[in-house]
Formats: sequence, C-alpha cells, structure tokens
Amino acid sequence: MKRHVYVPFKFLKNGDIPQEAISLAKDTGLSIRLGQEGDSDESDIHVMQVPERNGIDFRKTIKSNFVQPIDYTNEFVIFPSDLKCEVTRNATFGQAEKFILKPVLLESHIVKYRARFAETGIYDFIISTDRHGILSEGKFEVL
Repeated sequence: MKRHVYVPFKFLKNGDIPQEAISLAKDTGLSIRLGQEGDSDESDIHVMQVPERNGIDFRKTIKSNFVQPIDYTNEFVIFPSDLKCEVTRNATFGQAEKFILKPVLLESHIVKYRARFAETGIYDFIISTDRHGILSEGKFEVL
C-alpha cells in the first residue's frame, strides 16, 4: 500500500501547507497529498493508506512432484480466516478430484500456498471467502 500524509482541504489556508503536515512528512519520509474541496474525509492531518495491488502469481506449468507456488495479494480486501483455495483436477474419465490447500502464510492482504501435485493433468483453482465470494482463480498444468 502507498502511504501519504493527507491534508484535508479545510487545513489549506491561501494554498499553504500547514507546518504540522510538513513536520509529519519529514518525520515519516512520506509525500503529502492535498485534499480537494468536498472530500468526505475532513478529519485531521494524518497518514493515509491507499490500496494499489490486486494480483496473483503462479506457474502456468509445473513438473510432476515439483512445488507449485500460488501467491495472492489483494490490498483492497482484508483476508478473513475463512479464506480458502479450492483446487480441482480435471479427470479425463470419471469424477474430478477436489481438495482444499492450506496457506503457508496468511496475512491481512497476502496469502501464500505451496503444494506438490503428483498426478499429471489440468488443475483449476479458486481463492474465495464466504463473505466476498471468488477473489481470484487460475489454471495450471502438471506435466
């Protein structure tokens, strides 16, 4: 997340930035973001976090029994404890196999999964929560 020192519009007098904001920016090493007239956040001068990233990283193909990393970052959502990664192996004949991966790391905006897949084939996965539904999905092949 990007962080800025936010100065609400009501604190801007004749276009000058208040000394309090300049001091806070100097102490924290952050840039200053000026509010616009009519902004809903008309509180005090403070450090503001702005979410930016929402993406997933995984390998499109892996060799059998090699580790598949699935790393998902979403700064727009705080991950709840019910976050899950459901993987489905598309079987050529018969029923598709489904299983849930357990995260090796779960933070408020980052989750990392690691799994080995012995069976070759195409695998689909969905990262979801009960509250937010599907957050991300993908497909990879085990060779």
